[in-house]
Amino acid sequence: MSTSIPSTGASEVDDLRALIPPVSELIRDYDAKWTWDELKRMIACGDLLPIKRQPELRTRYRVWYDKVVARHGSVGERRAATLATF
Repeated sequence: MSTSIPSTGASEVDDLRALIPPVSELIRDYDAKWTWDELKRMIACGDLLPIKRQPELRTRYRVWYDKVVARHGSVGERRAATLATF
């Protein structure tokens, strides 16, 4: 039994892209929390706990993520569907 992967039309992609804030909005509305050197240091030390989305961006991301999963399935479902074609 093969699970088909739904095709993605241009309007569906545009719909998902509309949920992603543009870089100009992120720069305008959200102050940088760390310098580039601070980020590199945190990553090098493996201390990723402080690096997380601001609450509003986390909510927006969750809405986007839920729509992607609803449309395309979870990563596990997508992987299984892809492997089923081999």
